[in-house]
Amino acid sequence: MNRDKHPKALIISGFDPSGGAGLIADIETVHALGCRASAVITCQTIQTEWDATACVASDSSWFRQQLHSILKAYSFSVIKIGLTPSLEIIEILAHALPSVSCPIVLDPIIAAGGGYPFCNAKTIAHLSEKLIPLCDLATPNAEELRRLAGTSDDGVKSLLERGCKAVLVSSEYERAGYLYHNLYSLHHPPHTFTAKRLPHRYHGSGCTLASAIAAYLAHGKALVEAVRHAQEFTSHCLSIASLSKSRVAVPNRFKQ
Repeated sequence: MNRDKHPKALIISGFDPSGGAGLIADIETVHALGCRASAVITCQTIQTEWDATACVASDSSWFRQQLHSILKAYSFSVIKIGLTPSLEIIEILAHALPSVSCPIVLDPIIAAGGGYPFCNAKTIAHLSEKLIPLCDLATPNAEELRRLAGTSDDGVKSLLERGCKAVLVSSEYERAGYLYHNLYSLHHPPHTFTAKRLPHRYHGSGCTLASAIAAYLAHGKALVEAVRHAQEFTSHCLSIASLSKSRVAVPNRFKQ
C-alpha cells in the first residue's frame, strides 16, 4: 500500500448550503491545491450567494468531541479556521489549538457578504482575545480588522501585539483597476500584493484566498510565497467564476 503524500488540512468553519463559501469552499480549494481535508463544522447557516438569513452554532459538546477526536487521530500540516459564531466554539478552540504544531490560518468572518451579522460584539471581542493570539496568519478585510482591533487607530499593530504572527488585509481603495492586499508582521517590512479588479460581486473569494494560503503553507511554502501563489490562484478562480441567477459570481476552483 502506498503512503499518502498529500499534506493534510483541518478545516474548521461554518456550512454554507450554497457551496459558494464556508466549509465547502475551503475543502474545494485545498483539494484543488493537492491537500486532503478533514473538517469540523462550527455552525449551520441558511444562505445563498446573495446573503444569509440565519446562523445556528454547532452544539458545543458535539463540536468539542469532534475536534478532540480528529486532533488525536491525525497530524495536520495546516489548520484553517473560518466562521466561529459563538463564545463556546471559540473557547473550545482556544483550549485545543495551543497543542498543535502546524500553521494556523484564521479568516475572521463576522458578517455575510450581504450584511447578515454572524457574530455579535461579545463574540468578536472573544475571537480577538482568544483566537487571534494563536494564529500564524489572520486575513481580515478592513471592516473586520477595525472591529477585531476595537480601535480606529492602527488595527494591524493591535492584532500583532496580541500575538498574531502576521496579518493580511485587503485594501479599501482602487487604483488603476487593481486590488491590493497588504501583509504585515512585527519583524519584517510590509509586502503588498496586487490583483486585477474584476467586474462582479463574488461569493467566497475571501474563503478561497485564505484556504489557498493555508494549502500552500501545508506544502511548505514560506508565508510571502504562499500569499503570492494563493492570490494568483484566487484571481484565476474569479476570472472564470460562474454567475448565479442573482448575478453574484461563485469562484470556479476546479478548472486550473
